[in-house]
Amino acid sequence: RTSNKTLIKGCYEVHGDKPMNVIKKANLDQMHRVLTSRGIQEQLGLHSVQQISQHFGFYSRSNTAKSYKQYHGCTPSESFESAQ
Repeated sequence: RTSNKTLIKGCYEVHGDKPMNVIKKANLDQMHRVLTSRGIQEQLGLHSVQQISQHFGFYSRSNTAKSYKQYHGCTPSESFESAQ
């Protein structure tokens, strides 16, 4: 069994960040992938920014938009609108 301290230390060594931040960034990356691909949206049956955000565990519009913009440089809506 791994202690919290060991987990956090190992995560910092491998990823340079806290475990929850690594998970959040991974979810933001996956969310970006879906927002920018109409094909994936259709496959998953997700047809709005809100549905896509919630699919990846983001329920607060303002916090989601802030985190997404900070990490990807644009809003989720801008990515959604740019999808082919």
